[in-house]
Amino acid sequence: MKTLTTKSALLLSCCLILLSACNNGGNGIPTSTVSTTSTPATLRAIPMSELTAVVTVDGTTTSYFGRNYPDNNWIIYLNIEAAREYPIKIEWFANDDILLMMQEGTLFSRNSEEVATPLLTSVSEGSGFDYDCDRVSNLDEVINGTDPGRADGPICLLESAPVNVVAPADIVAPKTPSQTLTPVVQQNYNLFESTALSGRVTRFSQPINVQTTNPNRRAAYRISLIDVNTAISISIDLLDDPSFGRFARFFNNNVESNVTLIPATGTDSNCSNRRCSLPFDWQEDHWYELAFEEDSTDSTQLGVSVLDTETQAVTQLGTLLIPANTVWTRPNVVLFYHEQITAADCAGGLLPATLHFRAGIANNAVNMKEPIATPPTSCVVWGSGASTSTITGDTLGDIYSLTLGER
Repeated sequence: MKTLTTKSALLLSCCLILLSACNNGGNGIPTSTVSTTSTPATLRAIPMSELTAVVTVDGTTTSYFGRNYPDNNWIIYLNIEAAREYPIKIEWFANDDILLMMQEGTLFSRNSEEVATPLLTSVSEGSGFDYDCDRVSNLDEVINGTDPGRADGPICLLESAPVNVVAPADIVAPKTPSQTLTPVVQQNYNLFESTALSGRVTRFSQPINVQTTNPNRRAAYRISLIDVNTAISISIDLLDDPSFGRFARFFNNNVESNVTLIPATGTDSNCSNRRCSLPFDWQEDHWYELAFEEDSTDSTQLGVSVLDTETQAVTQLGTLLIPANTVWTRPNVVLFYHEQITAADCAGGLLPATLHFRAGIANNAVNMKEPIATPPTSCVVWGSGASTSTITGDTLGDIYSLTLGER
């Protein structure tokens, strides 16, 4: 048996929480000792009678109400075994239904003679802590006396502060301002071999959503698969051209690799030895899933398609003929202006183009989680601008944002 008592509030310290151990006191009769901890300043501003602590230890949940402790001493009895680790979560509410803070971690007691100290992480900001989606947390609203809204209100999509791919202090001036190059930024995922996959990748799909286009420049929004051993690199693009409109294409990035492109039967395609372009009037702020999928009976054929996730309509772009049993190494997401500009234009900054995407899926089973790296490229280093961020609160999972240009 563990007993915990705090002065002013229970389990409110995100840094130190002490649970004292019970022992037999040498006479066979269980006795208790008490430990105390201080309340974080952010919650002290709220009257104790308005607070509720919902404590879950090892799957068992109990609610504790501040109004039941007029002397401001909260007492909890926990049945835990020595030398065992327990998951613990504390959710703090105001007026029973306004979520202010959540603490999660583990509780471990070596034996009945020692004080157990839970290791907790506290969160009070984000989509679950902002009922009215005004970017002011429920905690701040309660403290300020403003209306935080209701838990059953609209789903909030909250974006983290954008992170620059190259910090302003690291930007360098191009030595040759007249040099031309293609502005590009990409995000790399982990290697497939680092995931829970048990065999080759035979299907990879990537949900994307074009958020911002630059009406003055031709831009491409791309997903790629790479096999570093054979130098094969293939892509699916959604393109936006100020002169020719919007279309889709699939692409062999390495002209030296053994890859052949075959457009889908009956399509109005325009193909070369490296690319096939097809009419596709994709829309901004609309989710599509770009997919590579190996033929189940022929590993040399890799189908290429685009799924409209809102209508479920599938557009078959064509097939890539590749070496049998190709082992893909990793995927990445790429955003670039599909035209060359001068280094001086890069240094002057670019108008932004932004792509949103969810984590890619390998073999219809393994979520690739978030990208792990955004390598800087020459134009970005010269000051064109590029940034990443994460949008939380979507029911289908986090959304990752990649911008080329200055936001």
